[in-house]
Amino acid sequence: MASLFDRAEARASVALDRVFAELVTLQALISGANSRPRPDTSRRDQTVYCVFIEQQDREAGEDARPGDKKLDAIGAAHWLSIDLRSLTLPIKRGDQLFRHKTGHRYRVKAINPDGEGRLKFYLQLLSGEAL
Repeated sequence: MASLFDRAEARASVALDRVFAELVTLQALISGANSRPRPDTSRRDQTVYCVFIEQQDREAGEDARPGDKKLDAIGAAHWLSIDLRSLTLPIKRGDQLFRHKTGHRYRVKAINPDGEGRLKFYLQLLSGEAL
């Protein structure tokens, strides 16, 4: 039986997803040191709801000339938070995801538990324009 804390954590995660979640498709890939990524046949693609977070570090662009928008995106960070209970298969570093809302593709650079029943995926933008 789950503890009171586990039940409260699950409720908070559901509320977070209900308010902020969006649809992404996670594509499982295998890649070697000197090879291109290819689909991982042992893991299938998953479409899940997650909370996508974009943060732009303005410090890099504060000294730039007005109107120079390129420097604003240098420190941009993209990550997402997924409830562990919504994943049917494990996600690994190097996998890709497609964000349905914007049409952008990302590569998973790092995965860390957030200590609250969710995983935090740090992402690298592969397609489209940064913030």
